[in-house]
Amino acid sequence: MIFIVIILFVIIAITALNFYDNSNITKLENYIKTQNCIESNYSRGYYKAICPKKILKLENSFTINIQKNKKEILYDNIRSIKHKNNIIYINKEKFEFKKDENAKRFYKILQDKLSNDRNS
Repeated sequence: MIFIVIILFVIIAITALNFYDNSNITKLENYIKTQNCIESNYSRGYYKAICPKKILKLENSFTINIQKNKKEILYDNIRSIKHKNNIIYINKEKFEFKKDENAKRFYKILQDKLSNDRNS
């Protein structure tokens, strides 16, 4: 009987944590929408987004504090970009992707955005 109670408690805890994690992702997605980002990708606990004036990296943590959990890189501050396997390095910041295809797509959109901004 105690074993059944423990199993039920574990199942309820896992379900609650999964629900809580999904609400965090929704908060991050809503923030990205308010920033008018043109491309976003979620993998490895981070959202990466290309926005009109900057690149965002938002960490999905147990508690969401967007001001604390975000890193912004303004396009004017970008000095180097390198794509290797499923990782993009912007200056010294590492952007990891689950699949290399996603990294290539993000890299291409970023290159196009930088080219257009510098030619404007």
